[in-house]
Amino acid sequence: MENQQDTVTSPIHRPCPDMPGTANFNAELTKRSAKIVHSLREKFGLTTGCSTAGGKDFRFSRTYQVQARRAQMALMAKGGVL
Repeated sequence: MENQQDTVTSPIHRPCPDMPGTANFNAELTKRSAKIVHSLREKFGLTTGCSTAGGKDFRFSRTYQVQARRAQMALMAKGGVL
């Protein structure tokens, strides 16, 4: 756990000593677990990347949400009622 504390820049982001998995930290076990997760992601075709395209419903896309929020703010600035 000493190595883990050295890589953390802010004390707020350090794990608490009473958190599960930090009391008896084992770097080899952590590396092995990461390899297993990586192999399972490859096996089942799971990705960690995100898409900005949105889902099938365009109203949940980020670009639509930003545009809707801007339109709402413009309407409120003109004295409109939502």
